[in-house]
Amino acid sequence: MAGWIESPLLQDSNKPIAILEIKKMLGKLITVVVVVMLTIAGFGCKKKPAPPAAPGQPAAPKTEVKSQAEYNEMAKKQITKDNMQTELDKVEKEVQQEGLR
Repeated sequence: MAGWIESPLLQDSNKPIAILEIKKMLGKLITVVVVVMLTIAGFGCKKKPAPPAAPGQPAAPKTEVKSQAEYNEMAKKQITKDNMQTELDKVEKEVQQEGLR
């Protein structure tokens, strides 16, 4: 076993104390690794906030999303028996134009 471990701690004639010292060093190393990992996980994973708009530039406008009930109500007002075919043609044209894009 001579030459296998070159540590001065193990070359001591009092081997049980040397093994205890190695265990202490490993314990400290493990503690440091755990603390570093927790620090990285705690502080390194946060998202950065979006920068504020430059002075003089308006903020992005918020879009209003309509509910299904609002769309149904709007359709009832816009589509009648008299203009049903015209409205259907408009929708078909829009769908065809979007399909070409």
